[in-house]
Amino acid sequence: MFQENIAIYYFKTSLNEDDAYASCTVDTCVNLMPCSIYDNQLTVYVEPLIKVVDERGAVITPNPSKEFLKIRSIILASKYAVNNAKDACLVVPGFDTLNLLRFPYSMALNHALQATTKMTTPLIFVFMGARIPAGKAIAARSQTYDSSFRHNYDIAIPFWHDDVENISITPRNMSWFLTVISYGLQADGRERVRANFVGKLDVLILESCSTVDRAFCDVSGKQLQIIQVFRQSKFVMLFDGNTAFEWLLVVALKLSTIPVIISSQPNLPFDDILDWNKLSFLYYVGTINNIYDVLKNIEAWRTDDLRKMGKFVYNKYFASLEKITLTTLEVLQKKLVASSSSFQKEWNRDFVGFIGMLFVLQQLSKPLFVPRIAPLQNFTAVVSCDPFSKESLLLWLDVLDKVGSLGRIIVIIPDSFALALTELDLRQYKRSVSGILVEKSGIPIRFTNFLEITSEAIFSVNAVVQELSVDQIEYGYQVRLLPVATF
Repeated sequence: MFQENIAIYYFKTSLNEDDAYASCTVDTCVNLMPCSIYDNQLTVYVEPLIKVVDERGAVITPNPSKEFLKIRSIILASKYAVNNAKDACLVVPGFDTLNLLRFPYSMALNHALQATTKMTTPLIFVFMGARIPAGKAIAARSQTYDSSFRHNYDIAIPFWHDDVENISITPRNMSWFLTVISYGLQADGRERVRANFVGKLDVLILESCSTVDRAFCDVSGKQLQIIQVFRQSKFVMLFDGNTAFEWLLVVALKLSTIPVIISSQPNLPFDDILDWNKLSFLYYVGTINNIYDVLKNIEAWRTDDLRKMGKFVYNKYFASLEKITLTTLEVLQKKLVASSSSFQKEWNRDFVGFIGMLFVLQQLSKPLFVPRIAPLQNFTAVVSCDPFSKESLLLWLDVLDKVGSLGRIIVIIPDSFALALTELDLRQYKRSVSGILVEKSGIPIRFTNFLEITSEAIFSVNAVVQELSVDQIEYGYQVRLLPVATF
């Protein structure tokens, strides 16, 4: 059972999607400040359940599904959840977004997002719906072939339905070398498939049945069960224009059938972290006439590795709603929290083989060069008072004293202002504050090695510069950007 929030939001249906969001990137559309100030941890706030109504009182958001409620529970029980929206990097709206076909009109999602989420970046999960008017929301979405998918912003996720979980794993009995799915393709696509594969005795072509809705038939019109066909096929050719392409791809991985994906612009599930070349074959439509011969020449050891890697990826990242949800959040943490980024290879462990039922993974080799970044052991703030301004110095000390990751403060003052330093009550600050008198100020002092500085990370500032906020300084320390390149 669930209880919806009694808050009702009103807005005008004349609201339209802002075209500026169509080219969103993390840098342009996400407020990164709250994403990095809590121990390099992505933070997510789950909004209470709500209904959104228009000014006429018509509800435009669907009732929550059991899958949506489960995703909420998974996030709330995770390490990413926070209790206050102000502490969150992302917020999951309180209305169900999993199936956009349940909204009353095409822009209803955008209107609901504008009516409810104001400051924090929304995160929505969408399994059904290609054209997604998400605005500034990050869309974790299964259908990615539409132009509304933003490559540097949205996340491609696996399609999930509980019927996939219920598919049993049985011993494979190979009847087909290759099954080609032309179900849902335009007429020219179906003709291209027939021209290249009809007549090959070890190739099965599946089209939509002319007499039965939502069913697969071979070219003679005989209806076949798609799950059984996958169990009996070594390879399955999928087009991104196939009806239910996302579902077919997940089923293929579960049943250890090697996907051969035909797409002009593939956006595959979790391709931010997964190397799909290790579990499938990717081809453009224009190469379809050569694919059969290429597949015939692939050695057995490679197809074995592809099949095992596909099974590994399915079990680790695709097998349940919980795995999909938590993997999505982990991917977002790598994208939004700079200091938690990792190598793609960490997500794609190379198989050496099997020992009994145990996966044997190749040990990851260390990269040749690792960017040096100061560890999380607090930092030292060095405040240079040149020229000396007591008011500016006190403002900086008040701000720095509130920064959680600060270890100590060092104030550098020309010796001509020694008396001014002694007049300051430094005991009022929680952080250790040390004063260093120097004979001369200016550039030479910046090359001095002060023994008082023991941390690897140093925040250096001139006191006359306008002070920053506590969050800005904390964010800067937590991110500590890696170099773009070395020369």
